[in-house]
Amino acid sequence: MNTLRKFSFLSNPSLSGRLRIGVFWALVVLISTSTMIYITFNDAVKEVEDVIHSNKVKIELEVIMSSLKDAETGVRGFLLTEDSSFLEPFTNSYKETNASYKKLEELVKNNSKQQKKLEELSTLINPRFFYLDSLLRFYSSNKNQREIYLRWFFKGKGIMNNA
Repeated sequence: MNTLRKFSFLSNPSLSGRLRIGVFWALVVLISTSTMIYITFNDAVKEVEDVIHSNKVKIELEVIMSSLKDAETGVRGFLLTEDSSFLEPFTNSYKETNASYKKLEELVKNNSKQQKKLEELSTLINPRFFYLDSLLRFYSSNKNQREIYLRWFFKGKGIMNNA
């Protein structure tokens, strides 16, 4: 019987009883709304972090592509002019590419799918530098055989386009 007196406002709600019910439901709505906002905010923060991570990966990939183009441009410039200053981009690009590749390895260390793609990228990068280096060596020992190194040029163009 004593417990019925505690909840008597439910059977005959007076002004204070109705006020208590109103405050109770207001608190329920406030707590549930706050919980939904908290969950939504955390999801938004996670999505922003994912976008930032994706942008970092894209930036490093762009650095690698730019470095490879610089290397190719430098080697071709040297072959056309025989001016060794054109080889500076080739030398620098190898270092830049390796640095960006290491950053990519760190960025994708928790994603096995991206790690496999990074390994595929490595199989495209290494032959490009090997080709450019071989072309320079071939040219230095066969300067008078222009038609042969032009064939290497076109072979290299195919290698570069495949990546």
